[in-house]
Amino acid sequence: MNKFIIKTFLFIIPLLILVIIAEVLLRHIPNEYSYKKEYLDKNAQDIETLILGSSHTYGGLNPKYFSSNTFNAGHNGQLFYYDKKIFDKYKNDLINLKTIIIPIGYPSFWGNYETMPVSAHTVDYIAYGFYTKSIKSSLNLFARNPIKNLRRFMNYYIKENSNIACTKLGWSTFFNSQLDLEKTAFSTLKWHTIENIKSEENNRIFKENVAILRSIIEWCQNNDVKVMLFTLPAYKTYRNNLSTEQWSITVNKASEIAEEFNNCIYLNLIADKNYLAKDFWDSSHLSTFGAEKLSHFMDSIVRVDIKARTHNILYK
Repeated sequence: MNKFIIKTFLFIIPLLILVIIAEVLLRHIPNEYSYKKEYLDKNAQDIETLILGSSHTYGGLNPKYFSSNTFNAGHNGQLFYYDKKIFDKYKNDLINLKTIIIPIGYPSFWGNYETMPVSAHTVDYIAYGFYTKSIKSSLNLFARNPIKNLRRFMNYYIKENSNIACTKLGWSTFFNSQLDLEKTAFSTLKWHTIENIKSEENNRIFKENVAILRSIIEWCQNNDVKVMLFTLPAYKTYRNNLSTEQWSITVNKASEIAEEFNNCIYLNLIADKNYLAKDFWDSSHLSTFGAEKLSHFMDSIVRVDIKARTHNILYK
């Protein structure tokens, strides 16, 4: 029995060492999460406009075109839940913060960090220090497909390719070639549209997201920071096939929140006629052309101090 234990121990120890080494090497590979964490650690005190949110703002708002000191802390699949984790970590360091920009997408109020496909991102926020949870949930090695991890190893350690796909100010460089604007509409809407929207579970998630959003806005109101909620332009193949009920709930709740707080505005730009086909990467994301256009527009709003009701009338 003792020999069996010793043999097992001798087998497990080297395996454990290999796992630890692999995890350390994975963590060492630079990516957008590690980059943005490092940037915020060093520069949070200088940021005047902070962009949060999912891929819609990650690729749709380029800080380069803002007149204020702006950083894009958004990322693919970044829910309100993760926005708040980032915000809570740095809010006391953002001493020059004047404005926060948060997107309101068609599925935003029903995004749940515990479910797929967005739950896969949890490990990155934990592993790179945006917040803490269990040790297991922060392990890159066990959170991703082994093949994807192997590709990351090969790309960085063998091919010496950088894994960072954003600019110095956090804007994604990924959305640079247009996809089919019709096919992407229906494939995206399949998982953007919430089934059984009034179910007990969906109602719980909705209330949690509203509470998260309100908590960010409330802190900002108490600290003289403006919050800009907005819905990005979408191509007609996407916006014309939304669930009327889901979209109505989304717009009504965003407008209600904006009316509640005197530091908050909501701009519904989903059907803005200034955006042409070339301005879209797919049916719900902007191309580099659209991002430049939207960034200039949002900057013009950041520079104007008008109450929420005025904005809703002008841009609804």
